[in-house]
Amino acid sequence: MSSIARSFPVALACLVAVGSLACEVGLGRGAAGGEAAAHEAHDDRLGRVDLSNIADDVLVHTSFHELPDVGVFPSNGLLLCGNGEGVLVDTAWGDAPTEHLLEEAARRKCPVKHAIFTHFHDDRTGGLTTLFARGVRVHATEATTRLLARPGFAPEPLVSPASLTLAGIEIEVFFPGPAHAPDNLVVYLPASRVLFGGCMVKAASAKSLGNVKDAALAEWPSSIARVSERYAEKTSVVVPGHGATGGVSLLGHTARLLASAPKAP
Repeated sequence: MSSIARSFPVALACLVAVGSLACEVGLGRGAAGGEAAAHEAHDDRLGRVDLSNIADDVLVHTSFHELPDVGVFPSNGLLLCGNGEGVLVDTAWGDAPTEHLLEEAARRKCPVKHAIFTHFHDDRTGGLTTLFARGVRVHATEATTRLLARPGFAPEPLVSPASLTLAGIEIEVFFPGPAHAPDNLVVYLPASRVLFGGCMVKAASAKSLGNVKDAALAEWPSSIARVSERYAEKTSVVVPGHGATGGVSLLGHTARLLASAPKAP
């Protein structure tokens, strides 16, 4: 039995999402009631990872972080399982939740051997120390490697557009141009028609572009247009970096947010 199974009660709740059955697994959740439950739920979200099936062998992992003036905020990545091993698209948001995620993947007979980073921010790479400790092979572009600037970080190089086969799963990686970050990639899974848009794609509930500290606001519209041109017609599910999974309409929603965003002077 894994340390997660021993230490963290696992709650299962099946729901229908984007037209398919999705089973959400919360790692690290306990039971409580009333005000104590609300307080515990807040604290527990910071240490847990949720897993939701969105296609065969494709799960969204969602972890949580407390942001100043925002509160507890979710972040998404992917866990791909095939041929008895796993691939992460981005880590969980920090080393502890990434450790939980890797243990749960191993418990599911999907031990993670590879990870792809979609850009250098810590909601994508915050579990890097854990990946180092577990011997996971990381794949990243030269730009992400340079911007992350971590001692000993020498990933397998990605040159866009790239087509990889990891864990028996065909994976396309595409850099459409700067957007939310100067190095942001999207990841496409042809067999399941899933597009992981990362932080350059906004959830339907988003009312703004969020963190634009490293954004290229002038180039982001062209970059999202390139993603749409390349993938919209062959995509069924789009996973944003934060918030609920949706369909290709998320690409148009992001474009509209960009069109209405204040222009730089």
